[in-house]
Amino acid sequence: MTLDSNGSEDAPRNVAQGSPITGQGKEFEKMRTLGSRKERPISRIASGVLLAEGARFNDEIHRLPTGNRTFIPKGLYCFMTHAEANQHQLDCLTRGMAKIAQERADGGS
Repeated sequence: MTLDSNGSEDAPRNVAQGSPITGQGKEFEKMRTLGSRKERPISRIASGVLLAEGARFNDEIHRLPTGNRTFIPKGLYCFMTHAEANQHQLDCLTRGMAKIAQERADGGS
């Protein structure tokens, strides 16, 4: 929220309209939307169409060059905090990405 010259609150502004906090409004005003997607409503009745769409999306993700890798070794992990779990996940992901980059640099797939 911002205050106008009279001291009353304006409605919150969208980043595309210019952010008074970051001062980056001019750059964001030039943004444009590429593509679109429909927001699917949540319903109480399951939809077979949406299930099939989700399955196709999952299949496409697994067809990506690294879609079948999680980089986290199998096992049971116990963490005291969410931060520790997040750090472990990040470390595993970093090592996996480095391994893939090395394989690609060496000419492997």
